[in-house]
Amino acid sequence: MTRPRTRTAKLDAAVVFDLKKRFGTIKNAYLTLAPVDMSQDVFSRVAAGRDSLPQEVTIVSALFAAWKKANLK
Repeated sequence: MTRPRTRTAKLDAAVVFDLKKRFGTIKNAYLTLAPVDMSQDVFSRVAAGRDSLPQEVTIVSALFAAWKKANLK
């Protein structure tokens, strides 16, 4: 019997670059975006562009898109 394969996703490289450019560090991005159900370790992994669960990638990209919509005009 084989182990089921876990599906992973990565945050787009352009989004990772934009996060780092706008916030300076991943910790500042975490403090600004303040994801409710996500620890800083998980957020850091996703924001760095490493393999993560698709749900986590979706949450981070949605939070960043909402922040950009609210703050950049």
